[in-house]
Amino acid sequence: MEDFNNNALTIILIDAELELNNNSNKNINIQDSEINISIPEFKNLSNNIKEFHDINEAMDEIKKLKFNETIIIVNKKKFVDFVIMFNKNINDICIIPKIIIFSESKSQKLKLPNDIQNKNFYTFFGIKIRKEIKDFLKKEAEENNKELIEDYPKASHYTDSELIFQFIKRRPDLLLPLFYTILLDISETNNYLFIEAMKSYKNNANYKTLFNPIISCKDIPIELLSKYYARIYTVDGNFSLKMKRDILKDYNKANIIYQPYIKTIYEGLELKALKPLTTFEGIQLYNAQYFTEKQLEELNEYRLMTVDYYEFPILISRIFLSFSKDISIAEHTMNSYIKKIL
Repeated sequence: MEDFNNNALTIILIDAELELNNNSNKNINIQDSEINISIPEFKNLSNNIKEFHDINEAMDEIKKLKFNETIIIVNKKKFVDFVIMFNKNINDICIIPKIIIFSESKSQKLKLPNDIQNKNFYTFFGIKIRKEIKDFLKKEAEENNKELIEDYPKASHYTDSELIFQFIKRRPDLLLPLFYTILLDISETNNYLFIEAMKSYKNNANYKTLFNPIISCKDIPIELLSKYYARIYTVDGNFSLKMKRDILKDYNKANIIYQPYIKTIYEGLELKALKPLTTFEGIQLYNAQYFTEKQLEELNEYRLMTVDYYEFPILISRIFLSFSKDISIAEHTMNSYIKKIL
């Protein structure tokens, strides 16, 4: 697991002509056509405002961001070109931005090329004039400064009835993986239901910067959503612990809740937005798990078994297992357990 708490908000302007700047008090000034207004509510909203005239330069900056809460304000004249460039680089992008189209007039309509998918994602926040952008940023400031719930996860100690692994002991057991193939069927993935069920995490200090964009935006491309789903699981918080327990206690009910989450991650692999394990070939990965005394005995007995249809023991995990290249992260988790395996 990884500690993750990035509350920094990034604002990227692409020919937006709003003159958003940080003054000496680190407030945001909004320059409109008549008056210069300093809004105290914007304090601490963002110390990271970057302006670009060139879309390629803006894209280089966007690809550097990793799960930051981000607002992109782009001039309507460059909006279509921006979307085309964003879509072209989507596998290398690790943010779900709130995209605002700046225009002096709202009478203009938006039209994206037919080959652009997830059109609602790019146009969801729509065209806004200067004053509307100011009001939008004010609301973002209020949301950013809202008091959050602290999340202190405890080590997940399973019981004898909550088996993490299923052992392949007999030839018919080799059919067990077929039971999980439903999770690989990505033809019908309803992320809306999963996101609705997870709304409470938006107010959680560990997860706010990850769940806020997911809940706020619509029609999010799988290439982006799958990265956020994978990241959510690696956060040192209650989500992964609860997911494991839910699946172990009542697989059928939990399968309905978490199926969109699992399918989206698999689809992200199919789209090459997530890198498969072969990318880390030759790298040692570490995971720490808690076992009951009975489970440890069964595992040791199983290791000694010899059968004629495979050369080494085969285990099927009933939960997601997260691994780290840094052994100290696994050791930190392991220190919470009494009976454990690294």
